[in-house]
Formats: sequence, structure tokens, C-alpha cells
Amino acid sequence: ATSSGNYAVALAHQGNSLGVPVTVLLPENTSPVKIRMCKKYYAETRIGGLDEGEVIKKLFSLMVSYL
Repeated sequence: ATSSGNYAVALAHQGNSLGVPVTVLLPENTSPVKIRMCKKYYAETRIGGLDEGEVIKKLFSLMVSYL
């Protein structure tokens, strides 16, 4: 998922609750608190770029690598 934080934290929490691995991509300007919260719930947390466009490009390259 791409997110500026809130959705990523919620997704990380649900994934952790269900035992499902989660990877989140966040822009560089994401609050350090939100990054720590994603990691707290064991989400693979990556920084994807300066803005949403760069994050989405990174997301597509990650999706291709999982195929």
C-alpha cells in the first residue's frame, strides 16, 4: 500500500493481527511516529520517494518483483 501514514498504520495493524505479511511504502516526509508505528506492527516499511507519484512508481516496480 502507499500511504502518508494513517492507512499504512491501520494496514500494518490488521496484517499483524491476522498474521499476514504487509509491506508499506511511505513518502520521505512521513511522520517518524507513523513510521515507527508501522514497524511496531511488523510491516516491512519502505520509503518510496519524495511525493505520491514517486511512491506509486516504486510500488509498481515492487509489484513486478513479486510476480
